[in-house]
Amino acid sequence: MSKGGQQQQRETMEFGSSGRGGTGFINKRTTIINRGSHSKAPAGMGYNRTSASFYGGLNLAPGTYSSMSHEGVVNMKEKRGHEKKEMQGLNERLGSYIEKVRFLEATITQLEQELDYYRNQKAADFKPIRDMYENELAQARRVIDDLSAEKAGVDAKMAGLQDLVDTLRQQ
Repeated sequence: MSKGGQQQQRETMEFGSSGRGGTGFINKRTTIINRGSHSKAPAGMGYNRTSASFYGGLNLAPGTYSSMSHEGVVNMKEKRGHEKKEMQGLNERLGSYIEKVRFLEATITQLEQELDYYRNQKAADFKPIRDMYENELAQARRVIDDLSAEKAGVDAKMAGLQDLVDTLRQQ
């Protein structure tokens, strides 16, 4: 066997054998490499310039391949243009979203600063008002205590008079 034949046989064994004595999941493949001007490839294999038969054995009319190629390029350019416009639109949407997020973050920071300001202001500015109301509450409590004591005295006096009335009626 020649050197090229040995290489061909080796590739067939590597791809075709699953190691269990039979063919595996990969079908046997034969590789034929010709470097000369004479082609020994079987008919329907390889590239034939006159019929462009490398499309799985399709024999196309002359000029059909270039027409298909041109249509494919045009379709690809249209798809790329559409994808580019879509990506630009998505990029603009992303940019506006990022801008909105940054605006909202700045607004949150500003509102947090205002909240801290008002919390600190509340403790300082409302202390006199709080003191005033606490004084009023203390005075109201004193009045309630005085009236409660006076009422208790009146209730005791009334109970004593009621007992006196009851004893006078029994006599």
